[in-house]
Amino acid sequence: MSAPERRETTSAALGRPAGEGGLLIERGGLVVYIDPNGACEGLPKADIVCVSAVDPRRAPETGVRAVSMPTTIIAGLPQCVSRFRLNQLPLLHGQSRTALGLELFLSGDDGTTVRWRLRWSDLDVMHPI
Repeated sequence: MSAPERRETTSAALGRPAGEGGLLIERGGLVVYIDPNGACEGLPKADIVCVSAVDPRRAPETGVRAVSMPTTIIAGLPQCVSRFRLNQLPLLHGQSRTALGLELFLSGDDGTTVRWRLRWSDLDVMHPI
């Protein structure tokens, strides 16, 4: 039996808004946020939060705190995830790590913003487009 064919999609096609500019993806039993921002109360708690920038206006602590629980994993550039007292998963540009069965790949070229590729067994999700 062969492995399922992997498809590729954008985060906008799969996710739903999480505050102002943030995104929520619920897939494969995981709740994954990318840059939760602003009013996130009432949304499900995160298994993983991906932070795309060092600038606190891009991913403020209040948005991350609103969707986090003690077991939440915060992924992003080391200088960004170090702001949070949760389970930190620092990644450098061009690096990938696996958390809870989800492969997280971080890329970017300016040192302050990133592009995410989230890899489930059958689907790659790109953010931003």
